[in-house]
Amino acid sequence: MSRVAVLGGGAGGHAVAAECSWAGHEVTLVEMPDFASTIEAVRRTRVVEVLGRGPDPVPAKLAGVTTDVGAPVRDADIVFVIVPCFGHEPMARACAPHLRDGQRVVFLGEGSGALVMRKVLREGGVGADVLLGETNTLPYLARMRAPARVHVIWKKGGTRLAAYPGRRTAELLAALQPIWPYMSAATNVLETVLVNFNAIDHVPTMICNAGSLETRTTACLLWGEGASPGVARAIEALDDEILAIRAALGFADRTPYRDYLF
Repeated sequence: MSRVAVLGGGAGGHAVAAECSWAGHEVTLVEMPDFASTIEAVRRTRVVEVLGRGPDPVPAKLAGVTTDVGAPVRDADIVFVIVPCFGHEPMARACAPHLRDGQRVVFLGEGSGALVMRKVLREGGVGADVLLGETNTLPYLARMRAPARVHVIWKKGGTRLAAYPGRRTAELLAALQPIWPYMSAATNVLETVLVNFNAIDHVPTMICNAGSLETRTTACLLWGEGASPGVARAIEALDDEILAIRAALGFADRTPYRDYLF
């Protein structure tokens, strides 16, 4: 059993905390004080309820829930950071002073976190020998359905992991595959940045539907009314550009976006 700190109190953080708990790890869920309300319900009970595994919610018991970043990070063997890209640097700066030799810090969700953390460590003069890593996406789709209750759809593939430095990717992948066996190795952290599903599908869909989104007063289901054949062609054109960049950088994987979805 390892001690795991999960940084980020959104749906992804709740889901990762639950799955690590089910895998037998001692898990502490951590959120920044400014966002304490996101973990208030689970802080009272230390239980995350997960929908999607069966007809009934499946509970996961956590060892702790807190807004104090320091102690959980210092005690952890593995630190998972699950925040949007704009949260990478604030979370990196919050946990950097508490890191120690031999730990693993992995950003799950969107690429660039490992690069940001490395920059923060250098600028802060932090000399801890920490293995950094990141994925291009979360291992699942996750949505909060109520306080302390998250709905999870597990992905069958498409979750690429890279360590920083890249020569240690196999080592990091071996540590995480017992929890997420469908993870696979990326060439390096540049590839995890480029294989970003949100950038590929959300941005063209939002831009192509900008007029409707700006003028309507009701919700828009982007993958219903918003995903017309023209929008799909825009997504494919963007993906073709990303594939060309990946080829120019020498990445062997040529998997197009649509094939990641199955």
